[in-house]
Amino acid sequence: MLLFSSIAFLFSIFGGLLFLKLQKINKKFIAIILAFSAGILISVSFLHILPESYAISEAKTAIGFLATVFILFLIENFTFSNSCSEFIEDCHFHKLSIFAFMALGMHSFIDGVNISVAANLKSAAGFNIILALIMHKFADGLTISSIMKNENIENWKIIKALIIISLLTPIGSISAGYFLQFQGLIPIFMSISAGTFIYISMTEIIPELHKDKNIFMPFILLSGYLFVFIIHIFMEH
Repeated sequence: MLLFSSIAFLFSIFGGLLFLKLQKINKKFIAIILAFSAGILISVSFLHILPESYAISEAKTAIGFLATVFILFLIENFTFSNSCSEFIEDCHFHKLSIFAFMALGMHSFIDGVNISVAANLKSAAGFNIILALIMHKFADGLTISSIMKNENIENWKIIKALIIISLLTPIGSISAGYFLQFQGLIPIFMSISAGTFIYISMTEIIPELHKDKNIFMPFILLSGYLFVFIIHIFMEH
């Protein structure tokens, strides 16, 4: 679990540094990455996480899922930061506050929790979840750097914040590893994973992809679905 969370940490750092290095990075390329990631996040949630969680406890899964969506909405209600609008469209006004850092930090921490849950499954579902998270962390790194750069913050300060926020992923993974000793908490953590994946995909990634007006985006999203199916078939055999 520490290995996977460390890889996720590195992908987040890489995404952030890539943005700083290539600030005029092709937005079409970013959109393709995000569309593929959204396909993975959604399919993993509905095909693996929620079914396995419901099999353990329907009540805990439902409560955990609904609470996760509400809390994420509540956090974002205090800040104008969004994961994708920085890449695909020009943002002329952006409010960077303590709430934005709290939202980004909590999101990174939850990613670490999700990695622990996935590692605990020890199945094709777990592998797919971890893969989806690692890809998502790359987009997170881009998000952090783009938000701060939009505020004209110096690069060294951006890198410092990027490292701190990204480190919350392995910290979350280690913390969740302790709580996962209590089997009754597993469906709650799994529902948090699904809630986070679906919320991010449906409220942030997909709405912004519509603005890109690329007729191939649905097929890229579908390729994310197919990728999960292929991994599932490969791991099951």
